[in-house]
Amino acid sequence: MGFLDNRNDPYFIAEIGSNHLNNLEHTLSLIERIAQNGADGIKFQLFSAEGLYSRTTPVFPGEKECPFNIAKSVELNRSWLNDLKASVEQAGSDFICTPFSLEDVDILEKMNVCAYKVASSEITDVILLRQIAKTEKPVLLSTGMARMADIELALDTIFKYGPCEVLLMQCTALYPTPPEEVNLNAMKTLKKSFGCEIGFSDHTVGIHIPLAAAALGARVIEKHVTLDRSLKGPDHFFALLPEEFGEMVTKSRELKKALGSDRKIVTKGESAKRHLSQRSIVARRKISKGEILQENYLVKKRPGYGIPPSFLSAIIGHRVSRDIPEDEVIRWEDIFD
Repeated sequence: MGFLDNRNDPYFIAEIGSNHLNNLEHTLSLIERIAQNGADGIKFQLFSAEGLYSRTTPVFPGEKECPFNIAKSVELNRSWLNDLKASVEQAGSDFICTPFSLEDVDILEKMNVCAYKVASSEITDVILLRQIAKTEKPVLLSTGMARMADIELALDTIFKYGPCEVLLMQCTALYPTPPEEVNLNAMKTLKKSFGCEIGFSDHTVGIHIPLAAAALGARVIEKHVTLDRSLKGPDHFFALLPEEFGEMVTKSRELKKALGSDRKIVTKGESAKRHLSQRSIVARRKISKGEILQENYLVKKRPGYGIPPSFLSAIIGHRVSRDIPEDEVIRWEDIFD
């Protein structure tokens, strides 16, 4: 899938979103710090409060302020876009953005973004999806609050007007998301039902749940980031600090290596100590050349480069071909046929 080609590790997206504080220098500093900590992509959201909410939209459950005012306070300054993209790319990451209007798509397309993220709230906006699909860029489709029928309609729309590569992002649109509402196993259902690659857009606290998503096969992990969780704004308090994001990236890649293959094998590291750690048949006492082996002459001990204990019954009753000192490992060449 475009930027996912030829990589085994998950692709990590740092979602700056509304955590820009309306301060360009602050945002550029966050970009630099998060890129240094392993962000493959750095993502923003492009919207206007007027285009997103009616002023009569009621206050959401758990919120104190109306959505229009909240959105207005965290709008991204569009005059920053070129600077943000240049900063992201100079830091070695991909610039990704979530558009919320047709105008936003046109602006981002002129900037040649590498991929589009569709927010969970926009999955039923087939007009927006059609415009995004026409760009033929990869699409990260968030599925928070979506029914399977909503996802099917969204994919039908994208594939009709694309073609686009689509990655389905398991997501729960709660901020933060309690663990019992994450439902990571739904990723397997999404992949089986729609044949798309899968990812995880995370709003939980900490890094343990995205690590589990990586273990379950998520190709993309998205996580909100901030420089300070105590800052004012809707997304700071559950976001990761840059160093925490880096820890997630490092541990996820270690986890990916640890998963290995589905073959049960003796690993390279184990091979060097296997014969030292396993047991052999050992002389319990001195056994003279020509003696017939009896079970009470023998004991099982490490190391394991002699006759394995599983062959004990096979050598009982056979003569030995040499004098075997007490406590010495018995080898096959010590046994007469």
